[in-house]
Amino acid sequence: MRRLISLAAVSCFYFSSDSIAAEREFNRGVSEARANGETEEGARYDRALGEAIQSLPEFAPSMSACLDGREGERSVHGYFHFTANANYTVVLEPRSPFSECLAQALEGHEVPAPPKMPYFNSFKFSTED
Repeated sequence: MRRLISLAAVSCFYFSSDSIAAEREFNRGVSEARANGETEEGARYDRALGEAIQSLPEFAPSMSACLDGREGERSVHGYFHFTANANYTVVLEPRSPFSECLAQALEGHEVPAPPKMPYFNSFKFSTED
């Protein structure tokens, strides 16, 4: 029994460590994205990225699909993380079926290349007033 309790404690420690590291990484990405957006070049890029995403023919239907049937708070924040050759992922919190759907809807499109690589660009979305 004592061995079982020890294993459970070790598992919780690793889970907590992973959660803390993931949260730290997310916060670092958010901070870098905000800092980028505060520059003239970053603000220009943010506008260009937003216009490119919103002009995609599949954008509105994808957004509708994410919103349909998902009641409750639909407010997320995070960033686009560009790695190389304009490849990017969208990282959003809080994690939920809605945020995962939204990230999928935003990823995988041809968008303007950011000012530098790697690059973080801030993103917020809310249906609340």
